[in-house]
Formats: sequence, C-alpha cells, structure tokens
Amino acid sequence: MPGYEENFGWVLVSIQDITARKKAEEYLRYLGTRDVMTGLYNRGYFEEMLVKLEKERKEPVSVIIADLNNLKRTNDSLGHQAGDKLIRRAAEVLPPL
Repeated sequence: MPGYEENFGWVLVSIQDITARKKAEEYLRYLGTRDVMTGLYNRGYFEEMLVKLEKERKEPVSVIIADLNNLKRTNDSLGHQAGDKLIRRAAEVLPPL
C-alpha cells in the first residue's frame, strides 16, 4: 500500500482453496485424452502426439490397430454390457504405454 513500502504495517492477505478446481481440471484433461470405459488413450491424444512427434522426433513411429472379432455378435446376442466387458478385457491385456 502507498506509504507502507518499507514495512508490513498495512497488509491485506487473501487465501483461496483451489483444490476442487484443480481436480476438475485434471479430470477434464483425462477425459480429453482417454477413453472413459477402458482408460486407453483416445484418438484426440494420438492426433496431439503425432503433431508433437512430427516436430521433435526423428525416428519412425508405429501404431497398433486391433479389432475385436465377434463384438457385434456379442452385443446382439448377449447385450451391450457383455460387449463392453469384452472391450474392457481386451484393453487390460494390451501393454501399457
């Protein structure tokens, strides 16, 4: 404050807990880069990383694409919950990044 530059005779302190906001930001960042059901990285993450790798990396990059056989049949005959379970199980056996 003017006139109190040399001491702390006039101090105003403001404290605000931003823990909830930071947790919400972290969760939104997670949702933007991960599939909620499996926890695997999503297309948005890979597109973002490809742009980054184009600028920084000199080595080639590989992408693995997998297809689940009979997923439609599982969904049609056993229901979408069974299909979702199959998808989650397939995600569990993939190596972590």
